[in-house]
Amino acid sequence: MESFYKLGDVRWQAICLTGIGVLHFQAEEMEAGLDSLSLAIKLLESKGLEKDLRIPLNNIGSYLLDMKKPEEAIPYLQKSLELDKKYNKQSGQILTLANLGLAYEDLKQYDLALPYFEEALRLAESFQLRQIKSAVYKDLSEFYEVQGETKSALDYFQKYHWLEDSLLNEEIGRQVAELSVVHRTEQTQRELEDLKDLIQALRSSKLINQVLNILFLITGLILALIVYLWYSRNRAWKKLVELEFQNQVKQSALLEKELLASKQDLTNFALDIARKNAFSNKVLESIKQIIDTPPDQSRKKARELLAATSNHLQINEDIRQFQENVEQVNQEFFQRLIDQFPGMTSGERHLCGLIRLNLSNKEISVIRNVSTKTIEMARYRLRKKLELEQNMDLNAFIQSF
Repeated sequence: MESFYKLGDVRWQAICLTGIGVLHFQAEEMEAGLDSLSLAIKLLESKGLEKDLRIPLNNIGSYLLDMKKPEEAIPYLQKSLELDKKYNKQSGQILTLANLGLAYEDLKQYDLALPYFEEALRLAESFQLRQIKSAVYKDLSEFYEVQGETKSALDYFQKYHWLEDSLLNEEIGRQVAELSVVHRTEQTQRELEDLKDLIQALRSSKLINQVLNILFLITGLILALIVYLWYSRNRAWKKLVELEFQNQVKQSALLEKELLASKQDLTNFALDIARKNAFSNKVLESIKQIIDTPPDQSRKKARELLAATSNHLQINEDIRQFQENVEQVNQEFFQRLIDQFPGMTSGERHLCGLIRLNLSNKEISVIRNVSTKTIEMARYRLRKKLELEQNMDLNAFIQSF
């Protein structure tokens, strides 16, 4: 302290006086503490060091509150609050606001005390100063308890209790983490010491080079064996894959030939049915014309024509067999249609099979013994069922499906 007086450093003189005042208050030497703080304030005011002035001002205000002298404390606290705001000291503002709230509470001027408490809480929440926020919660709980508002008092006490528990848990966690780090550090140091001892022992051993050579030799032999086994297995696997691939290619080509042959048979069968239907329709039309002529002229000829066409009327049986063959050849194709378009009828699937054989509308109409117009309408309904766009060709879609 004397050295600061000799140097003429007023700021440090005031800081030392502030510290001495705090020590006096901790020793419950109230008057001596007030004298030290008052002298610190005078020194700082004489040199215009108002930035440092807020600390002894706040201390005097706090200690006067402890001494149950709220009226004397308020001017000091208000001056400290003014400086805290001027120099943007958030924590100082919050503590001073809370102290002002306590001062007005002691004076039972509750309407003046509450705004200070609320502002202190707002700033503590805004700047996330949780320890100061906890103290404000406690002050507000006591404030409402004095006024008999037990619900508000209990609410703020619960917030205070919860926040204190949270801070305590964090502190415990931090201490546990520090102890864990210290423990791990000590353990690592012990392991390093053990490792150093082991290295030193190995270095001093004459067998270390022999051990290393043996290890290198064993490692080399193991690697060579692994490479040989991998190479042998890879060659055998590659040969097996090639044989399997060749078999698959041959089997695929055989199946493709069989499918093409079946499709060709179906196409020929379909064309044969179409020719039979066309012939039968033509003959039946002739019979109708003969029946329309006088009986004595046409009856004999009609009987001859009917007899000649009896063999062609087996077309229904041929169509049934043809349909069965179409179903068999296109079994996988029909299954895909069922899976993707479950609402499709068997007639629509059969039409898809005929289109897949590249049959024209006329040929399909003859096979199914209906008009070409009916087939065109069926194709139109099929396009809607398949949800085809207008520019998409139905035949191309079915061939690629």
